[in-house]
Amino acid sequence: MRLFFYGVLLQGAEQWPFLQGLGEGRAAHTQGALYAIPDPQGWYPALIPGQGTVQGSVFDAGKVDLAAIDHFEGAEYSRRPIMVDAGGFATPAQAYLWQGVLPKNAERIAHGDFNRWLKEGGRAAFSA
Repeated sequence: MRLFFYGVLLQGAEQWPFLQGLGEGRAAHTQGALYAIPDPQGWYPALIPGQGTVQGSVFDAGKVDLAAIDHFEGAEYSRRPIMVDAGGFATPAQAYLWQGVLPKNAERIAHGDFNRWLKEGGRAAFSA
């Protein structure tokens, strides 16, 4: 199984210990609309089905504890199967998609790259 990450989890196991055991990753993208949601601990992204391209990375799930990631993501997200393009090859993966209505203060990221959006605006990513 592969996991597609497009936001704060791209920082890896050094920031998020529950990602220990995650396999190799490579640049990828998927179809969807990307939003940024503010939080007192920083911004975090929300991927919803829709028009646009969302940038991220696809990882071999390896021996990662999926239950721990599901818990971190919480009820606002649901792990769902998607297709990603990794270097010109379509491959199935799972991603955490936003559930329900977006908050009124969510900001659309038109270019679909959360980390680029953070840098462009001098914003900080969510951190625990």
